[in-house]
Amino acid sequence: MRDENDKQFNELVADHLRLLRRRAANILGNEADAKDVVQHALKEAWVRLIHCQGAEAWRAFMVTAVVNGSISQLRHRDAEARKCGNVAWVLLSELDSEAPRDQDELWRYIEPEDVLEALAFIKPKLRAVYELRAQGLSYAEISSRLKLPSGTVANHLSRARDELFERLLPLATLRRDGPKPSS
Repeated sequence: MRDENDKQFNELVADHLRLLRRRAANILGNEADAKDVVQHALKEAWVRLIHCQGAEAWRAFMVTAVVNGSISQLRHRDAEARKCGNVAWVLLSELDSEAPRDQDELWRYIEPEDVLEALAFIKPKLRAVYELRAQGLSYAEISSRLKLPSGTVANHLSRARDELFERLLPLATLRRDGPKPSS
């Protein structure tokens, strides 16, 4: 029975994979993200055994899952791009979930120029990943462009943020606590 299920699923994938990827790529504008969305939809279809309900049910499920997944991906990308308009946001957005909330207000004392200056002092590999992310590229796009595994991209980005955090925290604190106007 399992062999028959595998065969049925594989035949449906073979018949529809190009169409599904093309549909996702048309929505998303790139192949890498399209492959990710289709892969996620295929996993969901397999787990739910949609192929056991017939080819039409499987196709309807997959098209809906790919379109919805692509739209979700676009919304996420658009939100990231809006936030990345200021290069400093990338640093501040996910710095350290453990950091005390009172440090959030410190970042209003940091300008994009401060971040760019601090970037000159971090390792080139980390800087390259950070700068591409600040331009709004996804982890998959950075991974493809730099020929790095996506896990390495995430690690480099985290390390870049940590180094920038350490470099900029004293400056933010100094500006906040600096000389007060005399009365």
